[in-house]
Amino acid sequence: MILQIHPKAEHELRAAARWYEKQREGLGLEFFATVDAAMAGIESDPNRASRLETWFGDGDVRRVVLPRFPYLVIYEVINDIVHIWSITHSRRKPNYWKARRRDQ
Repeated sequence: MILQIHPKAEHELRAAARWYEKQREGLGLEFFATVDAAMAGIESDPNRASRLETWFGDGDVRRVVLPRFPYLVIYEVINDIVHIWSITHSRRKPNYWKARRRDQ
């Protein structure tokens, strides 16, 4: 599997890591490591994660809930490519990222 991270998801990841780093030195790196572990799990078994319960469109959109941090990794497998659509705070408006699917 190839992981392809949407540029806006990359931005979300970096912004969240910066915010955590401001809260406590090293916490941003811990956040990065947690996201990295989630992505490794997605890459090894993309069907292991739950389907996104707020998604009612076409496709098989899934989510990984990060341990310790209130974030989700939202992704979809299309033609053997794992598209990471969003790295989002779990309290954020659902499906705000869905227009990103049209960008691909």
